[in-house]
This record gives sequence, C-alpha cells and structure tokens, in this order.
Amino acid sequence: HKNPLRVLDSKDEKDKEIVANAPSILDYLTEDAQKHFETVKSLLNDLGIEYVIDSNMVRGLDYYNHTIFEIMSDSKAFNGKWTTVCAGGHYSGLVEQLGGPQTPGVGFGLGVERLLLILDAEEDALPIENPLDVYVVGIGDVTNAATLKLVQNLRHQGFTADRDYLNRKPKG
Repeated sequence: HKNPLRVLDSKDEKDKEIVANAPSILDYLTEDAQKHFETVKSLLNDLGIEYVIDSNMVRGLDYYNHTIFEIMSDSKAFNGKWTTVCAGGHYSGLVEQLGGPQTPGVGFGLGVERLLLILDAEEDALPIENPLDVYVVGIGDVTNAATLKLVQNLRHQGFTADRDYLNRKPKG
C-alpha cells in the first residue's frame, strides 16, 4: 500500500488480521484533531443526528484530514441493506496543493441515482420551491452551535430556516 492507511480498508485476509490486532487511530489524534473530532460529535449530538464511529473507514482520496464521513441509507430501494449515498470529508491543504491560498473546506460525492431511487421508493418528492421563513443571524463563532441547533429546531417545527455557515459577525 502506498498509503499505509489503506490497510484499514483492505479486503485481504492477512491485512484484516493485522488491522484487528492494531491500535486504534483514535488513540493517536493530535490535540487539534481531537478538538475538531469532539466538536463534530457535539454538533451531531446537539442536532439529534445518529452516527457510528468507524475508526477503520478510509476515503479514496488522500487529501482529506480531520473528519471523513459516509451517509448511508437502509431504504427499501436497497432492500433494507445499508448503502452509501454520500461520502466525503474535511481537507485543509487541497487548495494549497493546487497552487492557491490555504483554504480549508469540505467536499463530498453524492450518488444522484441512489438518491433518486430513495426518493422514489420512499415516495418523497424534491421541493420545487422553498421560500425561507426564518434566517438566523449569529454573532460569530461563539454562537455557532446555538444557531445551528435553533435552525434545526425551526425546521423540525415545519419552518424553512437557514443561517450563515461562515460564522461571520453581523455588520451594522
């Protein structure tokens, strides 16, 4: 393996045995990575989003750092079998590798066909128009979790709501 983390996702039986007896990557996170990981888990918990931590999951692109994710569905479209619909992760150095300024970001790949199969099987339709009822303005990083939770609560109550995702402070 060119990237040693690929062994975590290997189908080879010898590799699987090595991984089963290996220490967890979660025990070796840097302080910064651990803080980021705790923030992500806290936000998911605040929003009531179920998740499973898979310390052996790897993404196929080596520029991801910090959090990687897969969004899975056990829709009847897939006969109840868990299937990945969307996957991606956080990256800090990709834009810089391409010659641009340091710009952290999140990227993902979405299986449009899989999403359409789910919508069809679950008899859901994509909204044609979705006017905004409420726009929540925070006051920077300190209100990030609170505004995210408020927007989610408003949505659960049937309102269309959104917020600024760059944590900018409002200007007068």
